[in-house]
Amino acid sequence: MRLKYILKRILIAIPTFFGITILAYFILNLAPGSPLDALLADPGITPAELERKRVALGLDQPVIVQYFTWLKQLLTGNLGFSYSTQRPVATMILERLPATAILAASSILLSLVVSIPLGIFAASKPNSKRDYFSGGLSMLMMATPNFFVGLVFIYLFAIVFQILPSGGMYSSSGARTFGDLMKHMILPCLVLSFQQIGGWVRHMRSSMLEVMQDDYIRTAKSKGLGKWKVIMKHALKNALTPVVTVVGMSIPSIVGGAVVTEQVFGWPGIGSLMVTAINGRDYPVIMGVTVMIAAAVLIANILTDVAYGILDPRISYK
Repeated sequence: MRLKYILKRILIAIPTFFGITILAYFILNLAPGSPLDALLADPGITPAELERKRVALGLDQPVIVQYFTWLKQLLTGNLGFSYSTQRPVATMILERLPATAILAASSILLSLVVSIPLGIFAASKPNSKRDYFSGGLSMLMMATPNFFVGLVFIYLFAIVFQILPSGGMYSSSGARTFGDLMKHMILPCLVLSFQQIGGWVRHMRSSMLEVMQDDYIRTAKSKGLGKWKVIMKHALKNALTPVVTVVGMSIPSIVGGAVVTEQVFGWPGIGSLMVTAINGRDYPVIMGVTVMIAAAVLIANILTDVAYGILDPRISYK
């Protein structure tokens, strides 16, 4: 039954994916500006040359024709070529993908490692000082924008204390060591995790409090088991089930946060590539990144549903 459910989710994801590409392509073409704006800044460009470039890029065609031309290329595995660099879009994305993947995965791992224990700690004694402190801190973290946190961290750790680099992925010396990467990744990872930790702590606390009211928890307590043994052995697994869903739903916000974080720290990932493409009206690169993000989010949602069922065998995929 689980395999049937996975196949069903994949079949639902396919039209969703194409729907995302349609919306993204048409919204992109509604934005002011044109990929030819850079050429217009050249005083030596003639109207005839400008028109030839427009025809060569297919920009003289209606938007619907442009979309299906792009879609045909996509279905053959071709994301097209960048307007600005004339390089294959797939190559440009693959060059930047590892940096974003490392940053996003580290952020998710850090958020889980911090938020789950804090959520359990707050729920272990509700309406106490620790609970109020945890709730207040979580709200503050959720309400603080990534770019502001990034600037504060750069000022404190890179300028005042001078213990961490202010940006980049490696040192300018060219020594691309693992230790150098970890040192450069600390601040971006902390900033990208900041809001996630605040939200996930609250979800973990709420989920744990709800589970602690169930009958089987009362039974475990009546057998004389200690509070922390009841929490870790009986309550934690079921409390993690809704948190897994929240983590899966947070993937788009993590990707969105990576765009801002990568700009603040000069991290050479997909986010900075996307911003550069948007500024240059580089439609093929924008659509290529959109396709990659959409596919990653849909796959993450499917994996989240599968993990949800593994954590709670009572769930039936009927």
